[in-house]
Amino acid sequence: MEAVFRNTFARESDAMMADLLSFHNSSASLPSLFLMQVWLSLGWSVTVAALSLWLLQRLGLRKEFSSICVAAIAIWVAMPGVLGGHYWLGLAFQAPSIVTVLLSVVWLVQLVSLRCAQRYELAFSLSQARALVWLGVMIGWVLLADTLGVYSASLYSWGFSALAPAVAIFALAMPWALTGQRWTDGGSWIAVIAVALFAVLQLPTGNVFDALLDPWLWIAFHIAAHKSLRHNK
Repeated sequence: MEAVFRNTFARESDAMMADLLSFHNSSASLPSLFLMQVWLSLGWSVTVAALSLWLLQRLGLRKEFSSICVAAIAIWVAMPGVLGGHYWLGLAFQAPSIVTVLLSVVWLVQLVSLRCAQRYELAFSLSQARALVWLGVMIGWVLLADTLGVYSASLYSWGFSALAPAVAIFALAMPWALTGQRWTDGGSWIAVIAVALFAVLQLPTGNVFDALLDPWLWIAFHIAAHKSLRHNK
């Protein structure tokens, strides 16, 4: 009798979860092909430029020379067609998330201007955005489990629904509500701005999860979380 009750409860729970995460293709709001192509080009150009400038400055090169090299790299990545680096990056990794591009823009400002770096260091440093980092790590693992078919319903598909941006804002607010941190700390507004841009433009794929997270950002979140744990020891 107990086994029958458990099986019935499990089936009802799966049915409720499937209804909660139900998704209809007709309700999906996808970005235009033109916007997707522009985002692929400019998004990868900004992201690669930020990484290139960071690497060149780590090598100790002069700022003027580094700026010229980064400008050339950014132009090459944004070039149209197969000549552009974004074409091959898109084939390998698809488009970067909105959060990744916004962080790249901020880091470019930090690297170019020391004054801006000192001004925005605490507000937009991953090492300081602990709540955002841990939330991103957890969301990534949940999506990975969804990809492996752990759940009976598709959580990723629910990211296409019209309700997804509002739920994303609520989820982003939870860490700061529980920890009592101010929203101006730790780069928390980066994710909020990303959701707002997604609600308007539906970039990069029409799915809110793709706007908030991508594989490379997820790896960066793990590195930042590891550094945070080592710093607390």
